[in-house]
Amino acid sequence: MKTNAARRTRLTDQRVTAIMSRPAVAVREYATLSDALTAFAASSLRHLVVVDATGRCLGLLDDRRVAGAWAANPTCFDGVRVTELLERDQPLVGSTATIGQAAQVMHRLGTDAVVLVDAVAEPVGVLTASDLIALLAKPTSE
Repeated sequence: MKTNAARRTRLTDQRVTAIMSRPAVAVREYATLSDALTAFAASSLRHLVVVDATGRCLGLLDDRRVAGAWAANPTCFDGVRVTELLERDQPLVGSTATIGQAAQVMHRLGTDAVVLVDAVAEPVGVLTASDLIALLAKPTSE
């Protein structure tokens, strides 16, 4: 019988691409908050990747940040670009990162998601706290 510590080590060493639940849904850097709201509604997601004109990842926008902007100024949706809401430190990890490495970035930045990027910074997917919980909640085959 394997210990919980051994199972945890095995989980944290897995590649993050093995458990991400979906590909990235992106908006362009020039998109407004109105555009982001439309993308959130169409995708039923809580996170959008912001990319530049070449498709490189600039960061992650979450629905809470958009809600906060609305609470501060309910008329801002057409006049504010998504890049204005991005934090300086963005939750990005390489697509070859392990689950443990992604979780460390999430913890350090206080976020509930990370964007997986390839070697040229194009988004590959998004890993969320929900993905991690689903992994931990899976029954073991031991």
